[in-house]
Amino acid sequence: MRQAVLATILLAFVVGVLLRFGPHRLAPDREELHRPTAQIHPQGERLGNFVVEHARDQTRLSLSLRSPLCRAPVYVTSGSVFGSAPERLMAFRFPEPPWRTVYVYQGRALGHFSRFDALLDFFWGRLKAQLSLSRLDAAESTYFTFRMPAECRLSNEALLAVSRQILERANRGAGPRA
Repeated sequence: MRQAVLATILLAFVVGVLLRFGPHRLAPDREELHRPTAQIHPQGERLGNFVVEHARDQTRLSLSLRSPLCRAPVYVTSGSVFGSAPERLMAFRFPEPPWRTVYVYQGRALGHFSRFDALLDFFWGRLKAQLSLSRLDAAESTYFTFRMPAECRLSNEALLAVSRQILERANRGAGPRA
């Protein structure tokens, strides 16, 4: 029994050292998502089936998108699994009966987002990246919150396409297209 406990402690130590002092920083570079949003996504730009109506310059990506399928705009914000949770504020601003919420994280559209599960996923991915010496990207720690009118039935694939396009641009470090 003592040997099993000692082996577990040693394994935890090795994993901790790899996560802390490995070749990559703890969090991937998300600088592109934190630049002023209006510079990255100008008004009128196409993101999937949507058109950027308005970009708010905040510390996190925040866009108002228009779709021909919805009468009102669709709002999308980015969040970090490490940051403070804006979900309560957003739920107050967009109450559930007239609004519907979809979270997009790691290529999945979710009706509910668990920050604890996302952190576990991140640390597991971080351990795999350290062991394989691969690079982490912004998708590992970034999730998107889509707020849309309840009667607007956009497909999850359309929301996934928007988040994929935003993350690809962040990973490339590209500015707005000409």
